[in-house]
Amino acid sequence: MNSDIQKSLKEIVEQASPSVSFEQIWNQYKYEKKKKKPALHRLVRRATISAAACVLGVTGCGLGLSFLSPGIALAMDKLPVVNQVYDWFGDPGLDQATVFEDKVHIAATDRGITFTITDVYDDQGRLSLQYQISSLYRPLPQDPAAPDMNFYLNGKPLKMTTSGATGRVSSQLWHGVNEGYPNQALPKQFNLQIVIHKLGNKHGYWEVQVPVSETKAMKNTATYTPKLSKTYKGITLSIDQVAVTPATVMVDYHYTKKQKSNVDLILNMSSGGASIIPIMGRQDRESIHGGTETVYATALYEKPKHLNKEIGILPENDPTPSAGSTTSESDKLTGLDIQVPLR
Repeated sequence: MNSDIQKSLKEIVEQASPSVSFEQIWNQYKYEKKKKKPALHRLVRRATISAAACVLGVTGCGLGLSFLSPGIALAMDKLPVVNQVYDWFGDPGLDQATVFEDKVHIAATDRGITFTITDVYDDQGRLSLQYQISSLYRPLPQDPAAPDMNFYLNGKPLKMTTSGATGRVSSQLWHGVNEGYPNQALPKQFNLQIVIHKLGNKHGYWEVQVPVSETKAMKNTATYTPKLSKTYKGITLSIDQVAVTPATVMVDYHYTKKQKSNVDLILNMSSGGASIIPIMGRQDRESIHGGTETVYATALYEKPKHLNKEIGILPENDPTPSAGSTTSESDKLTGLDIQVPLR
């Protein structure tokens, strides 16, 4: 999780008055980042991380939260920031969905430190691992740093669109969760290789092979194929499929635009009057035919506690800044808003 993002949002929240809305905080963050670092701005606006994840990124705060995850990113404009931050910190995320049920015990030991994977969850959009760290020689510090994990699939590096990890110490065990969003489609079953080169202040080599399967998550996944489309300002947006897993809502979509036009769609979601920022966005492929460009993409959202029988898809365009400019204004394309029935 990017510490600069965490720090910036934390500072903005701390300075805000209780009456300031989430939307104002988010807009201020985007404005400051676009001025200082346009590349980072585009990373965030490409939905690689939600604002809730940024705030939750302040780890080791003694909150008893078992992992760092985007949580339920409810961007409710009328709620004060202070209330929303409380909600984010108090939300156990994946634990609420009781998705960690594939108990495993796969361990590696080096330098007197043992790293153990105890559970895994995979629903094709997110890959989450529960783990423990224990030491033979001395008590663990109360706030050990979560380890950097290198992931491999069939011997090749598995890149994550974004990821985060945290945990807490209990009974001299560091209990943690690492959650990532792969930037590629995963097999239905595979062995995930995890390599760690440093635990705490000890350098070494820890490697585990973890069997991963989406079978259990898919048994509890509902899939809808609404095949809905809308056209507005020369852009046609089509919703191809919506999958509701135990922990996430995944939307497959495509849109067409004029070739070389400055259009880069991001889809927000709404349910029960709350706007939900995507926690991950991935462009799968694109095609060009007769001066028209078609982009195929996937957006992933944290599943709210109460998901309505109909969700709203709220697109916005985040164009690339023009030459010599460090900013670009996002354009809410309300004419492309689509209501998707989940039935």
